[in-house]
Amino acid sequence: MRFSDAYTRKPAVARRGLTPGRRVFTSIGAALCVTLLACSVWLVAGIVTGGEDQNAEPVALPAPSSPPPAAKEPEPRPQPTRQEEADDEADDEAEEEEEERQEEPRQEPVVQQPPAQLAQDEEESGDEDEPEQEEEQRNEPRSQGTGQRSRTLSFQDGGVYRLINASGHCLDVKNGSRDPGTEVMQWTCNGQFPQDWEFEARGGNVYTLHSSGNCLDVANSTREIGGDLRMWPCNGTTAQQWRIEPLSDGVYQLVAVVSDLCLDVDHSSTEPGTQVWQWTCNGTAAQQWRIEPH
Repeated sequence: MRFSDAYTRKPAVARRGLTPGRRVFTSIGAALCVTLLACSVWLVAGIVTGGEDQNAEPVALPAPSSPPPAAKEPEPRPQPTRQEEADDEADDEAEEEEEERQEEPRQEPVVQQPPAQLAQDEEESGDEDEPEQEEEQRNEPRSQGTGQRSRTLSFQDGGVYRLINASGHCLDVKNGSRDPGTEVMQWTCNGQFPQDWEFEARGGNVYTLHSSGNCLDVANSTREIGGDLRMWPCNGTTAQQWRIEPLSDGVYQLVAVVSDLCLDVDHSSTEPGTQVWQWTCNGTAAQQWRIEPH
């Protein structure tokens, strides 16, 4: 068959659609349109958002918090022992004492003068007046052993008296001896000459007591408590001078001028024959004497 015959009977019909060359150009054009459209959308979005920072990091949502752990029950506290309680109480007391010390006002220490210097100052200030004051104190009477001065007593100079102790016994020269150094004691009152005492006035209620040819004397002029008393030849010294001081109505104490101690019955005895001595003036019965003319 010839070509012409075939074509005549069924003419050739062109194929529908694009040819391969046109398809290529069509695909390229579509891609360009899509690209332009995407760029336009991107530009419009940038203008609308006002140029917000494109590099801002996205905000992360907070992670859901885990539920808190269940609270543990407190463990039981062990009971303190007796020793611990005692220690705690001791600590509390120590703290209270410390607080009290801190609250107390501090006292400034008193500066004392050294004893040597103080004694030296006292000696210097009293050296000049001491002899005169001593003599005045010994010669002036005191009232009831209190150191106060009293009125002048009215014992007659040269008068004879007897001294009766609160025990009821009289001051007596032992055995009526005239020997120097004879003891003096208390004895039952009998009106005999060993109990007669002649008062010789020395001024200011001070007297010397004579009996049996001697005077009542502080042995060796001692100033010691418990010093012996004796009969001794009269010599006018202060060891034989006695200051008479009233204690109450008609009752007196006799004070030795040399020692400022009192005529005293040994150990306050009430027995006849008890020796007398000198002792610290205390106003007791052993030193209480009634003075009666004889």
